[in-house]
Amino acid sequence: MAGTDERVKVVAVSGDQNDQRRLFDLGIVVGKELTVTQRQTDGRMVVALGDLRLALGVGVTRKILVVPVSDVETR
Repeated sequence: MAGTDERVKVVAVSGDQNDQRRLFDLGIVVGKELTVTQRQTDGRMVVALGDLRLALGVGVTRKILVVPVSDVETR
């Protein structure tokens, strides 16, 4: 799980079609970079997507697979 102030890149989004559509509508799509600005121990987090800040619950965060940006840059 990503830590606070970590830049990550979305590599997959799981869930049913409605879940994927909702995340797409929020701008969370494969290839997009996010910055974790706050992270709670239970999995809730606030992410920055450009100037936008999104508060995401545990159910949503578990559907977003990310990798650290540094890992992407070295491939």
